[in-house]
Amino acid sequence: MKKLIAYLTLAMILGFSVSAPGEEGIRISSPGQDVIYGGVVGAAKAARDTVLLMGPWGSGAPFNGQFQNLGGAEAWNFWTHQDLTVGQENHWHVSDYNAIGLNGHGEGNLAAWCGSLEFPACDVTDALGGYGTNWNDALLWTGFVIDPGQSCVAMIDAFLNIDVEPGYDYVLLECFYEGQDAVEIASWDGAYSNLHVQETVTFQPGDFMGAAGNEVRVQFRVISDSGWDDADCQFPSSGACQLDDVSVSLDNGGFQTFNDFQSGSLGLWMPQAALGVGDFAHLEFGLDDRDPCAVNNSPQVCFIDDGEVVPGTGGTKCITWCYGPGGYIVNNTGGLLGEAYHLDNAVDSPIMPIPAGMEGLDYAYDLYWHEDFSSESAGMFYEWSVRSTASVDPADIEQESWENRSFLYHLAGPEYYRFVHSVGDLLQPNATYVQVRFQLKEMGWIWGWDGADGTPAPYYDNVRVSAYDFEGPGLSVSSVSLANDGFPASGGLDLENPGANSVRFDMARNISPAIDQLNDPGDSVVVRVVAQRAGSTLNGMPRMYYKLKANSVFDPYRSSGLPSSGSVPGWAIAAPTLDGFAFDLPDTGFLFPGDELHYYFRAEDDLGGIAILPADTTGFSDFADILAYNALFTMRALPTVWDEGEGQFGQPEILFWDDSGTTADSDEWAFAFRNIGHDPGLTYDIYRTQAASSGVGNGLGGRATVTQLAGYTEILYSSGDQFTYTLSTGEFDWDPSLDVQLLDAWLRLGERDIFLTGNQLGSDLSYNPAGQDFLRDWMGLSLSGISVQHYTNGLVSPGVVPDEGNPVLFEDQGWMVYGGCPSPDTFDAVLPVGTAVRLAQFADPTGEVDVYEISAATLNIVQSFNSRVISLPYDLSNIWTQAAAGSASTTKAAAPIPTRAEVLQDILAFLNPDGDVGLPTSVTLPVGVLTARNFPNPFNPTTKIMFDLPSSEHLTLKVFNVKGERVRTLVNEVRPAGPGFVMWDGADDSGGQAASGLYFYEVRTAQDVRVQKMVLLK
Repeated sequence: MKKLIAYLTLAMILGFSVSAPGEEGIRISSPGQDVIYGGVVGAAKAARDTVLLMGPWGSGAPFNGQFQNLGGAEAWNFWTHQDLTVGQENHWHVSDYNAIGLNGHGEGNLAAWCGSLEFPACDVTDALGGYGTNWNDALLWTGFVIDPGQSCVAMIDAFLNIDVEPGYDYVLLECFYEGQDAVEIASWDGAYSNLHVQETVTFQPGDFMGAAGNEVRVQFRVISDSGWDDADCQFPSSGACQLDDVSVSLDNGGFQTFNDFQSGSLGLWMPQAALGVGDFAHLEFGLDDRDPCAVNNSPQVCFIDDGEVVPGTGGTKCITWCYGPGGYIVNNTGGLLGEAYHLDNAVDSPIMPIPAGMEGLDYAYDLYWHEDFSSESAGMFYEWSVRSTASVDPADIEQESWENRSFLYHLAGPEYYRFVHSVGDLLQPNATYVQVRFQLKEMGWIWGWDGADGTPAPYYDNVRVSAYDFEGPGLSVSSVSLANDGFPASGGLDLENPGANSVRFDMARNISPAIDQLNDPGDSVVVRVVAQRAGSTLNGMPRMYYKLKANSVFDPYRSSGLPSSGSVPGWAIAAPTLDGFAFDLPDTGFLFPGDELHYYFRAEDDLGGIAILPADTTGFSDFADILAYNALFTMRALPTVWDEGEGQFGQPEILFWDDSGTTADSDEWAFAFRNIGHDPGLTYDIYRTQAASSGVGNGLGGRATVTQLAGYTEILYSSGDQFTYTLSTGEFDWDPSLDVQLLDAWLRLGERDIFLTGNQLGSDLSYNPAGQDFLRDWMGLSLSGISVQHYTNGLVSPGVVPDEGNPVLFEDQGWMVYGGCPSPDTFDAVLPVGTAVRLAQFADPTGEVDVYEISAATLNIVQSFNSRVISLPYDLSNIWTQAAAGSASTTKAAAPIPTRAEVLQDILAFLNPDGDVGLPTSVTLPVGVLTARNFPNPFNPTTKIMFDLPSSEHLTLKVFNVKGERVRTLVNEVRPAGPGFVMWDGADDSGGQAASGLYFYEVRTAQDVRVQKMVLLK
């Protein structure tokens, strides 16, 4: 079983079916890919009145987020930190709540209940009361044996009602052995009614507890995570557990206890105050890291267990990643409580006043993260949260709950990241005070991997909190709650009966809990819409606007009654505290294969404010260019089919599966296709996995059948830089998408070929047997266990040279696999096995070839099925046009098309020599819209920035650094319509030379703006 969490959503996400909230969902995400925010129409955020509540020294902010004083010394600056595993309150008590029916008892029955009446009803179907977040409540029984020199069998008999979130919250039965932590006897998650528990446990001499060495201890314990319970109404319950008619008997002395709790007392069952794993948060100067692009020598918050911050742990020493102070890393062994427990630390800001009338709020921070995400790692995740109060007394904020997007975040690294979260919609109406939190959690144990090979990361620093005017409703959506590309709901493709091929407008994520063993996408998309301004209310229902590019083949069968463009209203979902609105389109008679749909959301408040999501709807009506409109708000119905006459239909032979999760990688593939003359919907189809890093069941194996793929003869696959949730194997506690199984069945159709690319695809496949089989049998690869960068002495952008005599790639090609700044990538080191052959090799840092056996491109021909599999241990988008050291030519003239397009053309020509592999073309820029691109990129020393104006107008072209500071103004004048360009040589406005790194260029007219990235390498 794969035991790995990915650059994913573990996220508690908004995800709902037509009628009700989904019960469960995978809830992991990469920060920055989890939520998309709307924007106010007619208001530029840069022009808003913004107040910095927290910032660096010298910014004028009343609170500091640098964790240092003015002199640079370590200082918490009124921040606090705490161990959230320390129980604040034990919730076990005697009650008649939900006690009827336990062991057949009727009215008036009392039981031990782990729950609270403090939670209001979530909706009309939910009763008052339930359980909350971060509970760790134990109910302990202690008995005595007569002869400690003899063994003892304890028999526990009880009846339980259990109602906890499946897969994340648990009811445990545990015992204690001398010198050990609590030992699990049994555990339950999900819902059980009148569960009869009968368990036995044996104690040997020396196992007994207590000063006299004669005590037997057993306990029932409830543990919950930080979301999806009665506190946030995402999992309404009847409380975690009711326990009744419980007895414990010991055969060593016959001691027996029985309690039906009818006396109103817990009797010998004693609630235990939970001790903590430990509060490891502290400040350190000059923390070392493994990010080749950035460094931070100032004080940062870290959680390293050196044995002194939390005395008594002995410290947690490194195994592989030994760059932390003294070789210590973050605790992953349960700290003061032992291996059955897991770190959960929070760092809280001071309470900050919010200026009156400011409903917008941004929370930003720097984060260094490094998590190996192997079976030996601990599985560290983090959350961010905010809480607010409308009280005039800041102390009242302590009574408020922490709010967030209900995601756990994970990253790979090692890398410094900068994140900005828009959180105004999470504030209380008329909020007067706010507080922000960073929370580190060890969570790998949930999926069964709980290794000790950790790192010193994370480090947390440079927090900014800014408040600003917000002039309309707040809109936001989780990317997993948006629509996903799909195939006919029938599971087939019936072209003899075209009307039977309706494609549903379904959300990306699976809404069924893992316990149901189903992959059931939500039937509607769900958007959070909040009347964010003080005193405002929503003016009518929010609406979803759509525009359909319809495949005319199916026009006679469109029976939904909806026009090809228009809008539909949303409706409030059942859980009112979520501020969620669901939107849907007809399941039948509206969408058919070959259709493409663009959509956006619009809401207004009664104060005249209007907001849309996405904030930029440029290209909404443009279907001619696949890059014109936001890919997140685009849905395709597949496969594209066309009428060839006489009852015959055609379709593209190629399916491009975009499983990268990033628009940057997608754009590079799109340009490569365009460079060699391929058009989407004509020569190839696109299937895009929405929120690919989330593992929510929407891979190709979760939305298509082998019958529906049978018309494709080639599949091209990109997982980009994802390191998990790439090709999944249908594990319901991980990712229920049957990707590997589907591709295996498709390849077994015979004469099918596949091109697989991705930076860590091999590593991800290696985590379970089905993935290992696919890696070995179809891809013809074995994983060396270390990265390419290990072979190349840390070179992040190695050169590649095609092997002499290889049958696929032209030998005079050479390219660089770019993995450098600002976000360094890691590439799998793989070796061909079986019938596979190497097509290309990595050059060493000096440019020498024939140094490494590892493969930079591999071909495996499976003769029994006449199938060819080509793979790259990096994504196609990482190929840059640059002669590789050691290639036939050490200097290469500008190619008519980028090298990645040449590679793609070579591969298509080999896989389908009789098909349409495309012809080299120059890139055709879209007509009628402002466009911008630059070449080369990365560049040294100059780059050509090209633009195309739809009309004659005033144009500005400016270069900015990653801090948002203007580096150079290149154009500020009226330019004629049509194409133009300007060269940038890396000079700033003062004539100085800019440093190596990432830059942005902004091409702006009065009507439109384009912002693109470029990298200067020196």
